[in-house]
Amino acid sequence: MSNFADKGFVFHNLAAKYLSLLTLALSEPEIINFNLRDYAKGLVEYYNSTIHRVPEDWLSKPINLDEDYSSEEISYIKKVTNGNYVPVVFDGSRCRMMKKMNEKNITLEKAIKKTFKKLKSFGKTSNHFDSQSRYLQSEFDKLPNLPFWQRIRLRYQIKYHNKALKYFERNFLHEDGLFNRPWFKHTVFASGRFTGYAGQNLPGLNEAIEDGSFERFAAWQKIFFKTIERVSKRLD
Repeated sequence: MSNFADKGFVFHNLAAKYLSLLTLALSEPEIINFNLRDYAKGLVEYYNSTIHRVPEDWLSKPINLDEDYSSEEISYIKKVTNGNYVPVVFDGSRCRMMKKMNEKNITLEKAIKKTFKKLKSFGKTSNHFDSQSRYLQSEFDKLPNLPFWQRIRLRYQIKYHNKALKYFERNFLHEDGLFNRPWFKHTVFASGRFTGYAGQNLPGLNEAIEDGSFERFAAWQKIFFKTIERVSKRLD
């Protein structure tokens, strides 16, 4: 081979380098490979299956669904997301006060409908964000052919976009953790209380249903709604 077909193994070396670079390019795209639309669809499925277990007599009970954040909550969100998903806090106004009053006087049934509506909006936002991921990656793939100023702008766009992806999952951490299991911080996934390593989706909501605790369910409902609302605003 070294004397006739590929003297000095020049072609073999070139092919090996090409395939190595191709593999590297395929395995390490510039945009973090994380599909938010799939995550959003999963949230809808988990929430839908959870709501079907809610006792009917809970639906007419009042619930507080205002979206305000305490200073402690803001501090924790800032820490776990490295400042990338901090909620925007507005000064008080008449409209703001009226909205808060309305949110404090709704039934659980209405809160559930609002949450489904918010999840639908979150799905659209996630789909748009994924489209932006594909667009930025396609732009990066032709980076050498772009004007200098566009390369600089693209680098900053990708950096900002990747930060949203990198810290996305941390939005679903709750500082106080689950009831009687504060070491479990994730609000979407956790080990079941009675199933060992088998997972449970939306554990805060489901455990409240299992224990017949409307107060805890209402609290976790508010946490879930606020999280979806806040993340949607950052991704939009």
